[in-house]
Amino acid sequence: MPATPPQIPYDVFISYSQREKAWVRGELLPRLESVGLKACIDYRDFRIGAPTVKEMERAVLTSRHTLAVLTPAYLESAWTDFEALMSATLDPGNHEERLLPLLLEPCDLPLRIKYLGYADFTATDDLALAWQRLFTALAAPGAAGPYPPKEPPMDEESLTPSDSKDITNKDVVATTQIDVEQLVETVTGGQVAGVKVDSISGPVTINITGSAPAKTPVPAPESNTAAVRELLLAAFSDEELMTFCFDNFRLVYEDFTTGMSRTQKVQRLMEACDRRGEVAKLLARVERANPYQYARFRDHLRNADPSAKS
Repeated sequence: MPATPPQIPYDVFISYSQREKAWVRGELLPRLESVGLKACIDYRDFRIGAPTVKEMERAVLTSRHTLAVLTPAYLESAWTDFEALMSATLDPGNHEERLLPLLLEPCDLPLRIKYLGYADFTATDDLALAWQRLFTALAAPGAAGPYPPKEPPMDEESLTPSDSKDITNKDVVATTQIDVEQLVETVTGGQVAGVKVDSISGPVTINITGSAPAKTPVPAPESNTAAVRELLLAAFSDEELMTFCFDNFRLVYEDFTTGMSRTQKVQRLMEACDRRGEVAKLLARVERANPYQYARFRDHLRNADPSAKS
């Protein structure tokens, strides 16, 4: 009877030097798990009482990948060298990418690793790309892929006769929520004036029926715009930002143009949320999308209240 292949319960085994444990445990591990990866790491997953060598072997065998966090200290350690060699033994040509190098600090790589492509975390100005490449290599289920294509605008010929008739003058019940803040210039006498539709010439008037008054957005507490900007840049790559806006702030997404930098898109998003009183919504959605980066910036996202007494 053929031997039963070992189960693979882990996506990645993290092989690292203890000198880098603060970064590995505080940043790398939370980021991997935040995108749905199941990670194996020594301090948490090695069984108490089991020989360390046996646990290293078990971790390599039961993980799809071994992620080697490369630093000078890593290359000096006999233990981490042993882990990397075990992974290479399972896949000598690395055709299955069992060994994935992550370069955290510049170092002189041995030949057995130098020939492999690696995620470069030494270039601090391009960390978003490094994270995205790493998640892609690990096939992270929660990593954002290419953003959805924009839907083409509906032209006048695609409207049914009833649609065309209703656009000119349409009654709307008071309980219907209409997002008109970015489309109107004035609101007077129960009428929304100055609405413009691309495919129809001339102004369009919408009569609002019912007694319920229009809701005024509750202003969010004054935010530290610099900190919010840094949070957004740290939390999302360009593609992740596009997907985030498509899912949560569609009007902002549709306002993006070809050639805009990630910084310009972040600024456009912040301005739109500030104008519409949705800064609190923005921060809540960022926290849900990237809880690790949100936690890093949480204490700096609000300006101090000048009226507060110490």
